[in-house]
Formats: sequence, structure tokens, C-alpha cells
Amino acid sequence: MLGEPQFANAVRVHLPGGLIGLSDLRDFELVADPESGPFLLLRALEPDPIEFVAIELEGVIPDYRVEIGEEDAEELGLSGDGSDAWVLNIATVKSWSPQRVTANLVAPLVVNRKTGVGKQVVLTNYQKYSVNHPLIDDAA
Repeated sequence: MLGEPQFANAVRVHLPGGLIGLSDLRDFELVADPESGPFLLLRALEPDPIEFVAIELEGVIPDYRVEIGEEDAEELGLSGDGSDAWVLNIATVKSWSPQRVTANLVAPLVVNRKTGVGKQVVLTNYQKYSVNHPLIDDAA
């Protein structure tokens, strides 16, 4: 359905509605690089190649609780227990020296592991979180 990924260590993801603010970006590859671990490269395939950094924050931020609305869960075909949901957060490298990286905890990508179809959703409990949550801050 989604076709073969370009890279052996890549997973294809389709976001029918695109990213928030970038609705034309719908087809992506998630590329794992062992040297960049736990970060993944989220590479848009069309219309223009653009790359984002993503991270799976489960277990990294202990109090981070992903709550999505029923409509979003139904649209993605997720099971009631959420075991087929893959949650990724977009990270932003603010500076290299000193290194400063933040993550958007408010609007993660939620992907159905079985279908590869996902959506960037605004959490129902978004008030608890920041779009600029610090992950790495060498200046602190």
C-alpha cells in the first residue's frame, strides 16, 4: 500500500492530512540511524524533500501522557488499548554549540503501527505540555 522505502532501515508513513501548517507533506520515510539514536529522521518524500528530527519519548519523559480524542483514534483505526499507536514527537535543534534541542509535546505524530497511516494530533491534555520542551540543553 505505501510502497517500498528507499532505505533498508526506513519505515514508510502516510499522513493524509499532512503536518499542521504543512498540509501538502503527506508521505514520509522514518529513517533510523544507529549513530543518532534515539532520534529518527522524518523525511518528506514529496512535493519537496524536507527533513525533520523525530523522537519516541515514551519512557524518556516519565510524566508525559498522550491523550488523543476519540475522533482522532477512530480516524487512525487505533485499538481501545492504544497498543497499535506509535507516538513520535518532532524535535527542533535550536543550536549546535552549545547544543540545545527541544521537542513538541503538544502535537505529536500518532501512527497506526499496522497500517502506517498517521496524523499529527493536538493532545486533549495539551495544557500540561510545551511545544518547546527541552531535551538537551548544554547551556543549562
